[in-house]
Amino acid sequence: MREKSLFTLAASGGFFSFGFTAIALGSVLPAIEIFFDIDHQMAGLLLSLPSVFFIIAAILSIKLTPRFGPFKMLMIAIMTNTIGYLLTGLSPTFILLLIASFITTFGNSLIEVNAGVGVAALFKKRTGSVLNVLHSLFSLGAVISPFVVALTLKNVKNWNIPFFIGAAITAFTLFLSFPTIKIPFLYSENRETRNPNSITDKKERTLYWLVLSGVFLYVGYEVGFSSWVAAYLFDVRDVSLRFSSIFPALLWMGLLAGRLVAGITVEKLGYSRSLLLLSSFSCITFVAMLLTKAPIILGLFTFLIGLGFSAMFPTLQAILISQRPERSSFNVSTFSIAASLGAAASSYMVGFAGKHFGLEKGILIVLMLIVAEIFVTLLIHLRIQKS
Repeated sequence: MREKSLFTLAASGGFFSFGFTAIALGSVLPAIEIFFDIDHQMAGLLLSLPSVFFIIAAILSIKLTPRFGPFKMLMIAIMTNTIGYLLTGLSPTFILLLIASFITTFGNSLIEVNAGVGVAALFKKRTGSVLNVLHSLFSLGAVISPFVVALTLKNVKNWNIPFFIGAAITAFTLFLSFPTIKIPFLYSENRETRNPNSITDKKERTLYWLVLSGVFLYVGYEVGFSSWVAAYLFDVRDVSLRFSSIFPALLWMGLLAGRLVAGITVEKLGYSRSLLLLSSFSCITFVAMLLTKAPIILGLFTFLIGLGFSAMFPTLQAILISQRPERSSFNVSTFSIAASLGAAASSYMVGFAGKHFGLEKGILIVLMLIVAEIFVTLLIHLRIQKS
Protein backbone atom coordinates (compact mmCIF):
# COMPACT_ATOMS: atom_id res chain seq x y z
CA MET A 1 0.00 0.00 0.00
CA ARG A 2 2.86 2.40 0.85
CA GLU A 3 4.48 1.66 -2.51
CA LYS A 4 1.28 2.51 -4.36
CA SER A 5 0.88 5.73 -2.34
CA LEU A 6 4.46 6.87 -3.00
CA PHE A 7 4.19 6.11 -6.70
CA THR A 8 0.82 7.86 -6.97
CA LEU A 9 2.24 10.94 -5.24
CA ALA A 10 5.26 11.08 -7.55
CA ALA A 11 3.26 10.44 -10.73
CA SER A 12 0.54 12.90 -9.71
CA GLY A 13 3.06 15.68 -9.03
CA GLY A 14 4.83 14.94 -12.30
CA PHE A 15 1.62 15.00 -14.32
CA PHE A 16 0.34 18.12 -12.54
CA SER A 17 3.49 20.14 -13.31
CA PHE A 18 3.57 18.70 -16.84
CA GLY A 19 0.02 19.95 -17.46
CA PHE A 20 0.58 23.25 -15.69
CA THR A 21 3.62 24.27 -17.75
CA ALA A 22 2.54 22.72 -21.06
CA ILE A 23 -0.69 24.71 -21.13
CA ALA A 24 1.05 27.80 -19.74
CA LEU A 25 3.21 27.75 -22.86
CA GLY A 26 0.13 27.89 -25.06
CA SER A 27 -1.47 30.56 -22.90
CA VAL A 28 1.56 32.87 -22.96
CA LEU A 29 2.33 32.12 -26.62
CA PRO A 30 1.07 35.52 -27.86
CA ALA A 31 3.27 37.23 -25.25
CA ILE A 32 6.26 35.07 -26.24
CA GLU A 33 5.76 36.05 -29.88
CA ILE A 34 5.86 39.72 -28.89
CA PHE A 35 8.71 39.41 -26.34
CA PHE A 36 11.04 37.45 -28.65
CA ASP A 37 9.74 39.11 -31.86
CA ILE A 38 8.79 35.87 -33.66
CA ASP A 39 5.93 35.01 -36.04
CA HIS A 40 3.37 32.19 -35.93
CA GLN A 41 5.62 29.83 -37.87
CA MET A 42 8.51 30.28 -35.41
CA ALA A 43 6.07 29.84 -32.54
CA GLY A 44 4.99 26.60 -34.18
CA LEU A 45 8.61 25.45 -34.12
CA LEU A 46 8.75 26.16 -30.38
CA LEU A 47 5.73 23.92 -29.91
CA SER A 48 6.80 21.16 -32.31
CA LEU A 49 10.62 20.92 -32.48
CA PRO A 50 11.09 19.81 -28.82
CA SER A 51 9.03 16.74 -29.71
CA VAL A 52 12.25 15.27 -31.15
CA PHE A 53 13.53 15.03 -27.57
CA PHE A 54 10.25 13.52 -26.44
CA ILE A 55 10.84 10.77 -28.99
CA ILE A 56 14.49 10.32 -27.96
CA ALA A 57 13.46 9.89 -24.31
CA ALA A 58 10.76 7.38 -25.27
CA ILE A 59 13.23 5.36 -27.36
CA LEU A 60 15.75 5.33 -24.51
CA SER A 61 13.01 4.18 -22.15
CA ILE A 62 12.57 0.97 -24.17
CA LYS A 63 15.98 -0.12 -22.86
CA LEU A 64 16.40 1.89 -19.67
CA THR A 65 13.02 1.25 -18.03
CA PRO A 66 13.34 -2.57 -17.96
CA ARG A 67 16.91 -2.16 -16.66
CA PHE A 68 16.42 0.44 -13.91
CA GLY A 69 12.66 0.22 -13.37
CA PRO A 70 9.98 2.89 -13.89
CA PHE A 71 10.24 4.19 -10.33
CA LYS A 72 13.90 5.28 -10.54
CA MET A 73 13.26 6.65 -14.02
CA LEU A 74 10.30 8.65 -12.73
CA MET A 75 12.51 10.37 -10.15
CA ILE A 76 15.07 11.19 -12.87
CA ALA A 77 12.26 12.66 -14.96
CA ILE A 78 11.07 14.95 -12.17
CA MET A 79 14.65 16.15 -11.50
CA THR A 80 15.10 16.84 -15.22
CA ASN A 81 11.94 18.92 -15.33
CA THR A 82 12.91 20.97 -12.30
CA ILE A 83 16.09 22.02 -14.12
CA GLY A 84 14.26 22.55 -17.41
CA TYR A 85 11.56 24.78 -15.93
CA LEU A 86 14.16 26.99 -14.24
CA LEU A 87 16.11 27.37 -17.48
CA THR A 88 12.91 28.17 -19.38
CA GLY A 89 12.03 30.98 -17.01
CA LEU A 90 15.57 32.39 -17.16
CA SER A 91 15.91 32.26 -20.98
CA PRO A 92 16.86 35.70 -22.38
CA THR A 93 16.78 34.65 -26.07
CA PHE A 94 14.57 32.49 -28.24
CA ILE A 95 17.39 29.98 -28.88
CA LEU A 96 17.93 29.42 -25.16
CA LEU A 97 14.18 29.12 -24.67
CA LEU A 98 14.14 26.42 -27.35
CA ILE A 99 17.00 24.54 -25.63
CA ALA A 100 15.19 24.71 -22.28
CA SER A 101 12.08 23.33 -23.97
CA PHE A 102 14.17 20.41 -25.24
CA ILE A 103 15.10 19.57 -21.63
CA THR A 104 11.57 19.79 -20.23
CA THR A 105 10.14 17.80 -23.14
CA PHE A 106 12.70 15.07 -22.50
CA GLY A 107 11.62 14.95 -18.85
CA ASN A 108 7.92 14.97 -19.75
CA SER A 109 8.42 11.96 -22.00
CA LEU A 110 10.10 10.05 -19.17
CA ILE A 111 7.17 10.89 -16.88
CA GLU A 112 4.59 9.73 -19.40
CA VAL A 113 6.33 6.45 -20.22
CA ASN A 114 7.38 5.44 -16.73
CA ALA A 115 4.13 6.43 -15.06
CA GLY A 116 2.33 4.15 -17.51
CA VAL A 117 4.72 1.26 -16.86
CA GLY A 118 4.44 1.85 -13.12
CA VAL A 119 0.64 1.66 -13.30
CA ALA A 120 0.91 -1.61 -15.25
CA ALA A 121 3.15 -3.04 -12.50
CA LEU A 122 1.20 -1.86 -9.45
CA PHE A 123 -2.43 -1.63 -10.62
CA LYS A 124 -2.95 -4.65 -12.88
CA LYS A 125 -6.73 -4.88 -12.42
CA ARG A 126 -7.59 -1.17 -12.68
CA THR A 127 -5.21 0.05 -15.37
CA GLY A 128 -7.70 2.23 -17.26
CA SER A 129 -9.22 3.77 -14.15
CA VAL A 130 -5.86 4.62 -12.54
CA LEU A 131 -4.46 6.07 -15.78
CA ASN A 132 -7.52 8.29 -16.15
CA VAL A 133 -7.16 9.52 -12.56
CA LEU A 134 -3.43 10.25 -13.01
CA HIS A 135 -4.08 12.10 -16.25
CA SER A 136 -6.77 14.10 -14.45
CA LEU A 137 -3.87 15.62 -12.45
CA PHE A 138 -2.40 16.76 -15.78
CA SER A 139 -5.80 18.28 -16.51
CA LEU A 140 -5.94 19.95 -13.09
CA GLY A 141 -2.58 21.63 -13.71
CA ALA A 142 -3.80 22.64 -17.14
CA VAL A 143 -6.98 24.14 -15.67
CA ILE A 144 -5.14 26.22 -13.08
CA SER A 145 -2.38 27.36 -15.42
CA PRO A 146 -4.30 29.81 -17.66
CA PHE A 147 -5.79 31.55 -14.61
CA VAL A 148 -2.29 32.00 -13.21
CA VAL A 149 -1.24 33.39 -16.59
CA ALA A 150 -4.24 35.74 -16.65
CA LEU A 151 -3.33 37.03 -13.17
CA THR A 152 0.38 37.45 -13.83
CA LEU A 153 0.50 38.46 -17.51
CA LYS A 154 0.22 42.19 -16.88
CA ASN A 155 2.86 42.79 -19.55
CA VAL A 156 4.79 40.56 -21.95
CA LYS A 157 7.86 40.49 -19.66
CA ASN A 158 5.93 38.36 -17.17
CA TRP A 159 5.54 35.41 -19.58
CA ASN A 160 8.07 33.33 -17.57
CA ILE A 161 6.37 33.35 -14.13
CA PRO A 162 4.43 30.06 -14.66
CA PHE A 163 7.67 28.21 -15.36
CA PHE A 164 9.22 29.30 -12.07
CA ILE A 165 6.06 28.02 -10.38
CA GLY A 166 6.45 24.73 -12.26
CA ALA A 167 10.03 24.38 -10.98
CA ALA A 168 8.83 24.88 -7.42
CA ILE A 169 6.11 22.23 -7.84
CA THR A 170 8.49 19.59 -9.21
CA ALA A 171 11.12 20.31 -6.53
CA PHE A 172 8.49 19.89 -3.81
CA THR A 173 7.20 16.68 -5.40
CA LEU A 174 10.74 15.30 -5.57
CA PHE A 175 11.30 16.07 -1.89
CA LEU A 176 8.12 14.31 -0.75
CA SER A 177 8.23 11.27 -3.01
CA PHE A 178 11.95 10.46 -3.34
CA PRO A 179 11.54 7.07 -1.52
CA THR A 180 9.70 5.96 -4.69
CA ILE A 181 13.15 5.19 -6.05
CA LYS A 182 13.35 2.14 -3.74
CA ILE A 183 10.20 0.41 -5.06
CA PRO A 184 11.26 -2.90 -6.68
CA PHE A 185 10.34 -3.65 -10.28
CA LEU A 186 10.15 -7.36 -11.10
CA TYR A 187 10.34 -6.94 -14.85
CA SER A 188 13.73 -5.24 -14.50
CA GLU A 189 15.14 -8.67 -13.54
CA ASN A 190 13.03 -10.86 -15.82
CA ARG A 191 13.48 -8.56 -18.85
CA GLU A 192 9.77 -9.01 -19.58
CA THR A 193 9.91 -11.87 -22.11
CA ARG A 194 12.55 -13.55 -24.20
CA ASN A 195 11.72 -11.36 -27.18
CA PRO A 196 9.44 -8.58 -25.86
CA ASN A 197 9.48 -6.41 -28.98
CA SER A 198 7.96 -8.94 -31.35
CA ILE A 199 4.22 -9.10 -32.00
CA THR A 200 3.44 -12.33 -33.80
CA ASP A 201 -0.35 -12.51 -33.49
CA LYS A 202 -2.02 -10.81 -36.49
CA LYS A 203 -5.03 -9.50 -34.54
CA GLU A 204 -2.81 -8.15 -31.79
CA ARG A 205 -0.53 -6.49 -34.33
CA THR A 206 -3.48 -4.82 -36.06
CA LEU A 207 -4.83 -3.50 -32.77
CA TYR A 208 -1.37 -2.29 -31.81
CA TRP A 209 -1.05 -0.16 -34.95
CA LEU A 210 -4.62 1.09 -34.68
CA VAL A 211 -3.96 2.29 -31.12
CA LEU A 212 -0.75 4.02 -32.22
CA SER A 213 -2.67 5.70 -35.06
CA GLY A 214 -5.36 6.71 -32.59
CA VAL A 215 -2.97 8.36 -30.16
CA PHE A 216 -1.12 10.08 -33.05
CA LEU A 217 -4.37 11.68 -34.16
CA TYR A 218 -5.68 12.38 -30.65
CA VAL A 219 -2.58 14.15 -29.37
CA GLY A 220 -2.44 15.98 -32.68
CA TYR A 221 -5.85 17.55 -32.26
CA GLU A 222 -5.59 17.99 -28.48
CA VAL A 223 -2.22 19.80 -28.64
CA GLY A 224 -3.16 21.59 -31.85
CA PHE A 225 -6.26 23.05 -30.22
CA SER A 226 -5.02 23.66 -26.67
CA SER A 227 -1.81 25.32 -27.88
CA TRP A 228 -3.48 27.57 -30.45
CA VAL A 229 -6.92 28.32 -29.01
CA ALA A 230 -5.70 31.46 -27.19
CA ALA A 231 -3.93 32.77 -30.30
CA TYR A 232 -6.95 31.83 -32.46
CA LEU A 233 -9.37 33.81 -30.27
CA PHE A 234 -6.95 36.74 -30.05
CA ASP A 235 -6.23 36.93 -33.80
CA VAL A 236 -9.49 35.75 -35.38
CA ARG A 237 -12.22 36.52 -32.84
CA ASP A 238 -10.66 39.78 -31.49
CA VAL A 239 -10.77 38.54 -27.89
CA SER A 240 -8.42 40.44 -25.55
CA LEU A 241 -5.02 38.94 -24.74
CA ARG A 242 -5.76 38.35 -21.05
CA PHE A 243 -9.29 37.00 -21.64
CA SER A 244 -8.22 34.67 -24.46
CA SER A 245 -5.59 33.15 -22.17
CA ILE A 246 -8.41 31.77 -19.97
CA PHE A 247 -9.95 29.63 -22.72
CA PRO A 248 -7.37 26.82 -22.43
CA ALA A 249 -8.51 26.53 -18.80
CA LEU A 250 -12.10 25.99 -19.96
CA LEU A 251 -10.89 23.25 -22.29
CA TRP A 252 -8.95 21.57 -19.49
CA MET A 253 -11.85 21.91 -17.06
CA GLY A 254 -13.75 19.68 -19.46
CA LEU A 255 -10.78 17.31 -19.67
CA LEU A 256 -10.49 17.21 -15.87
CA ALA A 257 -14.20 16.52 -15.34
CA GLY A 258 -14.26 13.88 -18.06
CA ARG A 259 -11.19 12.03 -16.77
CA LEU A 260 -12.49 11.96 -13.21
CA VAL A 261 -15.77 10.48 -14.43
CA ALA A 262 -13.91 8.06 -16.70
CA GLY A 263 -11.90 6.85 -13.72
CA ILE A 264 -15.20 5.42 -12.44
CA THR A 265 -17.03 4.49 -15.65
CA VAL A 266 -14.49 3.48 -18.30
CA GLU A 267 -14.11 -0.10 -17.04
CA LYS A 268 -17.91 -0.58 -17.02
CA LEU A 269 -18.61 1.08 -20.36
CA GLY A 270 -15.69 -0.57 -22.12
CA TYR A 271 -12.54 0.98 -23.54
CA SER A 272 -13.38 0.89 -27.25
CA ARG A 273 -16.98 2.05 -26.81
CA SER A 274 -15.76 4.97 -24.71
CA LEU A 275 -13.32 6.01 -27.44
CA LEU A 276 -15.95 5.96 -30.17
CA LEU A 277 -18.45 7.99 -28.15
CA LEU A 278 -15.87 10.59 -27.09
CA SER A 279 -14.39 11.15 -30.56
CA SER A 280 -17.85 11.62 -32.07
CA PHE A 281 -18.82 14.07 -29.33
CA SER A 282 -15.58 16.01 -29.91
CA CYS A 283 -16.39 16.44 -33.59
CA ILE A 284 -19.91 17.73 -32.93
CA THR A 285 -18.85 20.25 -30.28
CA PHE A 286 -15.83 21.46 -32.27
CA VAL A 287 -17.96 22.25 -35.31
CA ALA A 288 -20.44 24.04 -33.04
CA MET A 289 -17.63 26.17 -31.60
CA LEU A 290 -16.44 27.20 -35.06
CA LEU A 291 -19.96 28.38 -35.92
CA THR A 292 -20.38 30.37 -32.68
CA LYS A 293 -19.59 34.06 -32.21
CA ALA A 294 -20.83 34.93 -28.70
CA PRO A 295 -17.91 34.74 -26.19
CA ILE A 296 -19.99 33.02 -23.49
CA ILE A 297 -21.18 30.31 -25.89
CA LEU A 298 -17.61 29.96 -27.17
CA GLY A 299 -16.57 29.25 -23.61
CA LEU A 300 -19.32 26.65 -23.16
CA PHE A 301 -18.39 24.77 -26.31
CA THR A 302 -14.70 24.91 -25.38
CA PHE A 303 -15.58 23.16 -22.11
CA LEU A 304 -17.66 20.55 -23.97
CA ILE A 305 -14.80 19.94 -26.40
CA GLY A 306 -12.68 19.18 -23.33
CA LEU A 307 -15.23 16.57 -22.23
CA GLY A 308 -14.91 14.95 -25.64
CA PHE A 309 -11.11 14.97 -25.45
CA SER A 310 -10.99 13.79 -21.82
CA ALA A 311 -10.47 10.03 -21.60
CA MET A 312 -9.01 9.41 -25.06
CA PHE A 313 -5.29 9.31 -24.19
CA PRO A 314 -5.37 7.21 -20.99
CA THR A 315 -7.97 4.82 -22.44
CA LEU A 316 -5.94 4.23 -25.60
CA GLN A 317 -2.92 3.62 -23.38
CA ALA A 318 -4.92 1.21 -21.21
CA ILE A 319 -5.92 -0.83 -24.28
CA LEU A 320 -2.26 -1.20 -25.24
CA ILE A 321 -1.09 -2.10 -21.74
CA SER A 322 -3.91 -4.55 -21.04
CA GLN A 323 -3.09 -6.56 -24.18
CA ARG A 324 0.35 -7.55 -22.87
CA PRO A 325 1.29 -6.17 -19.42
CA GLU A 326 4.65 -7.98 -19.56
CA ARG A 327 5.62 -5.88 -22.59
CA SER A 328 4.48 -2.61 -21.04
CA SER A 329 7.77 -0.69 -21.32
CA PHE A 330 8.02 -1.32 -25.07
CA ASN A 331 4.34 -0.66 -25.73
CA VAL A 332 4.14 2.52 -23.63
CA SER A 333 7.39 3.86 -25.15
CA THR A 334 6.19 3.39 -28.72
CA PHE A 335 2.82 4.80 -27.70
CA SER A 336 4.58 7.95 -26.45
CA ILE A 337 6.60 8.20 -29.65
CA ALA A 338 3.40 8.15 -31.72
CA ALA A 339 1.86 10.76 -29.41
CA SER A 340 4.89 13.01 -29.78
CA LEU A 341 4.84 12.76 -33.56
CA GLY A 342 1.18 13.76 -33.53
CA ALA A 343 1.87 16.76 -31.31
CA ALA A 344 4.81 17.91 -33.45
CA ALA A 345 2.96 17.52 -36.75
CA SER A 346 -0.21 19.32 -35.69
CA SER A 347 1.49 22.19 -33.86
CA TYR A 348 3.67 23.00 -36.83
CA MET A 349 0.89 22.55 -39.41
CA VAL A 350 -1.46 24.87 -37.53
CA GLY A 351 1.32 27.46 -37.18
CA PHE A 352 2.34 27.12 -40.83
CA ALA A 353 -1.25 27.42 -42.06
CA GLY A 354 -1.81 30.30 -39.64
CA LYS A 355 1.08 32.25 -41.13
CA HIS A 356 0.14 31.67 -44.78
CA PHE A 357 -3.65 31.48 -44.67
CA GLY A 358 -4.61 32.84 -41.23
CA LEU A 359 -5.50 30.96 -38.07
CA GLU A 360 -9.14 30.83 -39.14
CA LYS A 361 -8.02 28.28 -41.76
CA GLY A 362 -5.22 26.79 -39.67
CA ILE A 363 -7.58 25.67 -36.90
CA LEU A 364 -9.44 23.50 -39.44
CA ILE A 365 -6.50 21.09 -39.32
CA VAL A 366 -7.70 20.18 -35.82
CA LEU A 367 -11.14 19.32 -37.19
CA MET A 368 -9.67 17.10 -39.89
CA LEU A 369 -7.71 15.15 -37.27
CA ILE A 370 -10.85 14.66 -35.15
CA VAL A 371 -12.79 13.29 -38.14
CA ALA A 372 -9.95 10.87 -38.90
CA GLU A 373 -9.97 9.78 -35.25
CA ILE A 374 -13.64 8.74 -35.47
CA PHE A 375 -12.78 6.24 -38.21
CA VAL A 376 -9.79 4.87 -36.26
CA THR A 377 -11.78 4.42 -33.03
CA LEU A 378 -14.51 2.65 -35.02
CA LEU A 379 -11.91 0.20 -36.35
CA ILE A 380 -10.54 -0.32 -32.82
CA HIS A 381 -14.04 -1.03 -31.54
CA LEU A 382 -14.74 -3.53 -34.33
CA ARG A 383 -11.38 -5.25 -33.78
CA ILE A 384 -11.94 -5.64 -30.03
CA GLN A 385 -15.50 -6.86 -30.57
CA LYS A 386 -14.23 -9.63 -32.88
CA SER A 387 -11.48 -10.78 -30.49
